[in-house]
Amino acid sequence: MTDGKGRGARVAVYTLSAIALVTMASAWAGTTVPGGGQAKSDCYVVLDASGSGAFTAPSTVTCTDGDPSCDQDGACNDSCTFRVRLCVNQPGLPACVAPLSLDSVKPGSLPPPGLIGENCGSFVDKTVQVRTRGNRKRPGKLKIKAKGKAPKGTKPRVDKDTYVLVCQPRKCGTPGTAHLLQGATTPHSAAALRHSSAGLSSGNWYVSPDKIKIKLTRINFAGATQQDSTDADLVDCVVTYDRAAATLAPLLDCPFSIGPGTYTSMNLFVDPTSEVLISDATNGLYTDPSAPTKLSSTAPADGAAFVPVTATLGTAFQQFFSTPLVVTDQPVSLSVVIDAVQTVQLTSSGGTPPTFGTYFPAYVFPSIGGVGKPQYYTSSGTADTYDDSTVLANIIRVYYEPNGAPTYSLFQQRGMSLMGCADGAYGIGAHAADNRTTPVNNDGSRPGGWLGLDSTNTMCWVYAGDQAFSTYSNYLTMGKVPNIGDSTTLRCAQTTSPTPPSSGSTYASGCPPMTNQFVAVPMTLVAD
Repeated sequence: MTDGKGRGARVAVYTLSAIALVTMASAWAGTTVPGGGQAKSDCYVVLDASGSGAFTAPSTVTCTDGDPSCDQDGACNDSCTFRVRLCVNQPGLPACVAPLSLDSVKPGSLPPPGLIGENCGSFVDKTVQVRTRGNRKRPGKLKIKAKGKAPKGTKPRVDKDTYVLVCQPRKCGTPGTAHLLQGATTPHSAAALRHSSAGLSSGNWYVSPDKIKIKLTRINFAGATQQDSTDADLVDCVVTYDRAAATLAPLLDCPFSIGPGTYTSMNLFVDPTSEVLISDATNGLYTDPSAPTKLSSTAPADGAAFVPVTATLGTAFQQFFSTPLVVTDQPVSLSVVIDAVQTVQLTSSGGTPPTFGTYFPAYVFPSIGGVGKPQYYTSSGTADTYDDSTVLANIIRVYYEPNGAPTYSLFQQRGMSLMGCADGAYGIGAHAADNRTTPVNNDGSRPGGWLGLDSTNTMCWVYAGDQAFSTYSNYLTMGKVPNIGDSTTLRCAQTTSPTPPSSGSTYASGCPPMTNQFVAVPMTLVAD
């Protein structure tokens, strides 16, 4: 054998006497590649590849660039990183009886395994580049040769294999970055809703956690049809909201890739399991990993700690674009605000330890472009823990674009203080969008609400009676205030035929007069 320059090339041969004995281990559960030699000797040496779904032939492992199930770097970068190792004496191949040991093994470019019993060498990463010729991309290949020799008298005695790692090209999308930011917050206060430090009384409680860790997993950018939609995976996008941090403080940047196209909305998905930390001496409430419900009325010896909370509802967050997002080759910038003011729902009954609710314990608001501003209004008068069974609070979360225009409002009528005014309302969110012209989603829903802020700093919006905005339920107004502690009034009127904006797609051109006002509710800005 030569090294390509006419010189004799050394071939490493590992024999039983030449290497130290190592602890025997079974092959790791991945993709086993026998190598395509004689079936009766295929189990003498095999290639073990990390991942699944990539095995395409007896001697070949194929992976598509950026496929996280087999490409270890997870990026669309014209290469695949395979994690592989060489294993010997492996059972499970029906035509082959694994010998008790091998006399020798030539591992090629891989770390050698031990020779006795089921044994594997160390994992190594092998990077295979996609071949590029002009504007065309072709699969890249890397060959790994290995040879195992069984003791004399074994038939067949030799297993000689060539393993092929193939990297299939993929058209990489436009790069994007999700900039994760701290949402609206305010420091703890010893206000209005102090309770016994012996623990929470019976009721439905809403808590502002001290910290919460969430994992963002992917973004779906939706086009006019399902075929025009695309997913963008977020890798290692784990962020911690800290109530002590400043509003809109940068938390983390998460890269993604998006294919070219025209998109009208997006859905951001989170892992249903988050980690929550609560340390509330005022109400006697602490997260404690050792407690049966992960909640305790007394502080743990080492202090409150993160506990896992798994939600069954509210793990996808949608945002519509007032102007379609057209992706070509320019980078896409996405802002994501993480809100956790009174987002953790607890239930306490009859003096038993409280338990976590089923909703995701944070709000995540994605938007395209620059950083806007969040605000949190409530009729409870506090951003701290409170008992919704007695306070009967209403809540409005508002998110603003960088120019100060509201882009989305989320209303929660927990106390039913709007009574019949909200009867028949479809959903609880309103967008800065004209529901008469916005695109219809695949499920028949469409964004709308005419949410706008007029020249008098009054916000106005309508709610629909159905997901297609073919009917209406009510009309609401509320004055925007600038400072924490400022009060305003939420007004509601039932209507099946609200007055459309006098110009444009929102009520920024001026809120129409409210006739037949049904109810007025005082609200306080408690976090921004």
